[in-house]
This record gives sequence, structure tokens and C-alpha cells, in this order.
Amino acid sequence: MTATHHTERRTGWTATGWAVLFWLTAGLGAVAGFLTWLFLYLASDVDNRSTADDFSNPHEGAVTLGLPVVVGAHLLGLLLLLMAARVARHDRRSAVRFALVALVATSLVGLAGLLALTGGDLLVPYPQPFRP
Repeated sequence: MTATHHTERRTGWTATGWAVLFWLTAGLGAVAGFLTWLFLYLASDVDNRSTADDFSNPHEGAVTLGLPVVVGAHLLGLLLLLMAARVARHDRRSAVRFALVALVATSLVGLAGLLALTGGDLLVPYPQPFRP
């Protein structure tokens, strides 16, 4: 047994390359999280534009169009993170914990990026504020 193999066994990672793959997947998840939350914001904007004509409930379309995309993207992200964590970690429960924590962290990073971009609005405000 080499020193590298012994160190990787003690830390819980199967190999350095698999650990890099997991963290790279998690890093790309932050970008995907931002794009997912941005899609929800843009769906609410489209809904607000159609609501202005018929005075129906605002953000109804954002929930029916945007929320399934957000949920689906998070489930796909969890699946990818679980697959990467399973080959990167020795212990199965450890892999699940790493994947769940990475999913929540990357989603929150993406959400924070969206809130910084939109001035703290998750959905486009309705009615639109007056801008001369």
C-alpha cells in the first residue's frame, strides 16, 4: 500500500481524480443553480406581461411554468452529484451527505447571485413600479 493510497483511504476519498470530479460537478452546479433561479425570475416576468392585459392572478404562470423547471433541475443536479459522490467516496452514507450538502450549497449560491442581480427580488414585482 502506497502513502497516497493510505491517505486517500483515511480521508474517505477513493482517489484524487474522483474527488476533483465531484468538486468540479459541484462547482458547475452553482452555475446551473443560478441559471435555474434566473429561469424562475424570467418566467415570472413573462407571466406579469400577460397578466397586465387580463388582470388575472400575478405569478400564477411563474409557479406553473418556472417551479417545475426549478424542481426538475434540482433533481437532476442531485442525481449527478450522487453519481459523482458515489465513485469519489468510500462510504455510501458519506457520499449521500456530500451530495446533499453540495446541492443545497450550490443552490443557495445560485440564489444569492440572482438576488444580487435583481435587487433582492425572487420574482418580478407586480405591478411594475412606475419609471418615468
